[in-house]
Amino acid sequence: MSYQYGTGASGSVYVPIVTPFAAANYDYRLGPADYHIQYVMENHRLQLRIGGEACYILRRRRSGSTVTDQTVSVWEYWMGPDRARYYRALVWDGQGMHPDFRPYIASEEDNVPFTVAFDGADATRVIDYLDLIANTEYALFEDKSTDPHRWFIVVNEGYDPRAVTVTYSYSVLAAGTDVTNLEPDRDDPIYFGSKYGWYQLTTPATDWTGPNQFLIRFPFMIRDEKRTPTGRILLDERRCWTLGEPEVRDRDIIVRPAITGIRPEEERYEITSVGYSFVRSMSTSTYYRLSQQFQVRRLEKAEEFYNIPLITE
Repeated sequence: MSYQYGTGASGSVYVPIVTPFAAANYDYRLGPADYHIQYVMENHRLQLRIGGEACYILRRRRSGSTVTDQTVSVWEYWMGPDRARYYRALVWDGQGMHPDFRPYIASEEDNVPFTVAFDGADATRVIDYLDLIANTEYALFEDKSTDPHRWFIVVNEGYDPRAVTVTYSYSVLAAGTDVTNLEPDRDDPIYFGSKYGWYQLTTPATDWTGPNQFLIRFPFMIRDEKRTPTGRILLDERRCWTLGEPEVRDRDIIVRPAITGIRPEEERYEITSVGYSFVRSMSTSTYYRLSQQFQVRRLEKAEEFYNIPLITE
């Protein structure tokens, strides 16, 4: 491939000219071909088979299950703390799995916000029922006079919603999560550190790994010691790597199984600072993720993440 000097709208530019030779023969300056990339990926696999360890990966759920188009069948005529009267309908009695009542959902989560519709038309949510103005608005009210607390839909003062069909939809939070501050119940081992619980990455067994295991290359030393006048501080972050698939994420948990004579108990690590190695094939314009590098923080036995259940078969 050669270049010809030319002038465009933005000034002088170099315009690439494809010669017949370049068209007939691959230009390796533009990137590797697919078969070269496959060679590199196979080399990574061989390195992991020699020096990698078979581990499990646990991941936080990003969302709860979705419940849609629940119809309000019972309305209660209720006197609010302001002595005004409103119609309200129970949406959660404080038992079991409950709606995610947040008015906005973080962009990285797959949940849908709590929504209400009057005869199929979306109603506008108002944070405080005292601010209701229009009959197309609603608010959520937490009744703290009962144990457990109950949550209600409240409509505008003087508006009778029984003449229309009112439906609501929501996503479910994990059992044991406080709906006020969205912090999981620390006594519930399944949902530690996650509003929606955990799941485990799964894969069939291979000649090098058991069921649901993935090869991860750890450095020779995970712990680094630094002594201070007040005692010893353990610096736990070390660089690890694995193949491009499956994708690992920040805050995933690696479970390093116990090995007789080497590691008497399993160890768990939190993944941070994930980075990826990508390459673009110039023969197909496809991007390949060759490998993933990340830091790990060793979790102490006292941390609740050791109570998250694991599927080993």
